[in-house]
Amino acid sequence: MGVLQDRSHCGACGNDCAAGHVCDGTGTCALSCQPGFVACGGECVNPDTDRRYCGASGDCTGSSAGVECADGLVCDGAGTCALSCQSGLLNCAGECVNPATDRRFCGASSDCTGPNAGTACADGFICDGSGTCALTCQAGLRNVGGVCQDIDECAEGTDTCSADALCVNSPGAFSCVGDDPQLCFDGVDDYGQSVPVTSAVASLGAATVELWFKATTNTGERQLFVFRSDDVNAARGVAASIVDASAQNFTSLTGRVLHLVIDARDNGGNLNARGFDLDATSPAFDEREWHHYAFVFDGTTQRAFVDGHELTIIQQRDGAPDTSFVDAFGPAYVSGGGEVILDVGWFPRLMTRYVAGQLEDFRVSGTARYGAPFSPSYPLGR
Repeated sequence: MGVLQDRSHCGACGNDCAAGHVCDGTGTCALSCQPGFVACGGECVNPDTDRRYCGASGDCTGSSAGVECADGLVCDGAGTCALSCQSGLLNCAGECVNPATDRRFCGASSDCTGPNAGTACADGFICDGSGTCALTCQAGLRNVGGVCQDIDECAEGTDTCSADALCVNSPGAFSCVGDDPQLCFDGVDDYGQSVPVTSAVASLGAATVELWFKATTNTGERQLFVFRSDDVNAARGVAASIVDASAQNFTSLTGRVLHLVIDARDNGGNLNARGFDLDATSPAFDEREWHHYAFVFDGTTQRAFVDGHELTIIQQRDGAPDTSFVDAFGPAYVSGGGEVILDVGWFPRLMTRYVAGQLEDFRVSGTARYGAPFSPSYPLGR
């Protein structure tokens, strides 16, 4: 064998071709690849699976060198670059998707084409994790027979309100009344006092005063609010408190009462004291829970509501029932420069009846907001 073909003396005596090479008949050592492989870049590669030379042929140069597959693609066994998806995912429209959760290809399989492409879930539906389109409901709602319905977290006990708060349900949500009270009173010396509110209340005819209140105890006298003249000792004002009937001489009532007073004696009128029986109207009433209190003056009638229920067992102790703030203060007082101050949580004239509890969302409206039972919601009107 001559030097043109001898591996041990290829091209010259003693020139031994390396392993995997042959003397190619021209006296040159050349790479020798098994059938199905191509010599590319000095090594034998499978052009059907090699990502660097996918689809290579011939001498594997120029246009015969195949294609280098991009990141995320493999040479698919047929000499073509194709998307590579990890286990559990499918190549759908050139993208790896999870057929159990993808809304566009929900339930897809195999090659993800035609009948294997799954289903595109409609608006408001999700691919539920098992490859099935299912109704999706926003937070606070649940799927009941194909319809999103409100979850009453308060009734089901799934709310996150503290033990001291009142849970109030609303569509798709809930709120906690009292988790962050605006005013807390220790029952010893805490109270709240406003700047003059004369222009806002002194001339009101129809009016509503309302608040949320939760007491620490269910005994003793507690003053909710007093609208009074700037002279704390003057007999002129509008006030409401929770007291024992006997403590304020309501002889026809027993237990706890809402005590509403319009004191107009300095304004040419009389003391008007009225007791609204709490216990008789609502036997399970507990002041130590959050309640909504509303006092309504419509110009002809006084009304009191607790949690939207009108209190109808009443004793008129003094005078005729005044029906407006004007009855207490009057135009002459305002025109004479008199001021109206709002106190909450105590009775300033005697510096007594300090409230022990929490008060929130105190509101005064220049209209008679309630003329019949209603369902209060918190926060009011927000």
